[in-house]
Amino acid sequence: MHGASPSLTAPPLACSQEPPAASRAVRGLCLLALLGAAAWFAQVGGLHVQLHDPDFEYFYKGGASLLKDGRLDPGYDLVAGRVERRGMLDWYWPCVPRLMALFALLPYEAAGFTWLGLNLVAMLATLRLVGRHLTGLPPRDWPVTQLVPFVLLLFYWRWEFFLNQINNLTLLLMVGSFVCWQRRRHWVGGFWLGLAILLKVSPGLLVVWFVLKREYRTVAAALATVLLAGPVADLPALGLEQSAAAYRTWIDKAVTTGSHRGLILTQRETDWRNQGLGVVLRRWLHPTDYSTRFDNDPRLVQRDEPRTMNVVDLPLARVARIADVVVVTSLLGLLWLARSPARSLSVWQLRF
Repeated sequence: MHGASPSLTAPPLACSQEPPAASRAVRGLCLLALLGAAAWFAQVGGLHVQLHDPDFEYFYKGGASLLKDGRLDPGYDLVAGRVERRGMLDWYWPCVPRLMALFALLPYEAAGFTWLGLNLVAMLATLRLVGRHLTGLPPRDWPVTQLVPFVLLLFYWRWEFFLNQINNLTLLLMVGSFVCWQRRRHWVGGFWLGLAILLKVSPGLLVVWFVLKREYRTVAAALATVLLAGPVADLPALGLEQSAAAYRTWIDKAVTTGSHRGLILTQRETDWRNQGLGVVLRRWLHPTDYSTRFDNDPRLVQRDEPRTMNVVDLPLARVARIADVVVVTSLLGLLWLARSPARSLSVWQLRF
């Protein structure tokens, strides 16, 4: 086999009968509960759109700068005749401002509500895909099977809509990629995965997984999508000089100073909400004020007294080395666990 194994289309579990389906009334009640949560998220996200709060502000102004001035967002506004610095999208690839330029065609609030609606659709579509294709339970019962997992993660979903971030779309593309691959649509799955990588780099780990599964058509489609819709498409939109500068900035902001090690040594992003490995280790192992706000927006100021929670006081360089060891060990462990090709694994092993 060069692609999905026969096990992908076989019943995932040997059983004498299908799991009992939920009644129409139960499905309806569960769907109403999901839609009620979506309405709550719409209220939360809509309020922050009206208040012009980050993070959507960064995305919109990143697209507006590209649309109006033909350049990437410089990260400042002219307010009452003076320059005011603010947050920007320099930790994303240039394709994200290009995407947001479409929304910048609309006034701010109209764009914000359109973006919010798109994210709500992405959330429900993700739940539907998981419930219909990844649980092994009756597909039409997806509102029932997904309600409890959804409620358990309610805080995180709400936080996503609080920020009006881009993760809902990324998650939908990743789940869609895996579902397409599972259904033997290798090229389409790779295409969706490539788009996910252009929005967030972390889905690139799924490319590594597909390499270990010997799914080379999916990998080729993903990499081709990244190349053609990313750097190649940046050239006519931004020009060679601005494209090169954007990628140099990304390497510095996201890969170097924005890495786990970089955040430890530069003492950035110490906010208690940041649960990244490097920041968590720094809060535990070095006196670190966690009451500060996210510091990628110069307008945000610290108002609380310093608060720390460290159990020991290690030098920052040593904390950074610990983070490096944890990252490398984790990656090696994941590579070892995922080393088997797809043809030798069951449906449930692949989904896990």
